[in-house]
Amino acid sequence: MEKQPFNFPTPLLVINEQCTEGGGLYKDKSLGLWQVQDITLV
Repeated sequence: MEKQPFNFPTPLLVINEQCTEGGGLYKDKSLGLWQVQDITLV
């Protein structure tokens, strides 16, 4: 989310879901937390 086309700032918190589905294919699946006022829409 920090890259084009979104350009969000660095998240306040990232929670790795430790997903084991698909034989570990999605082990990097994570949830990011931002404050709404920190997100700039263009």
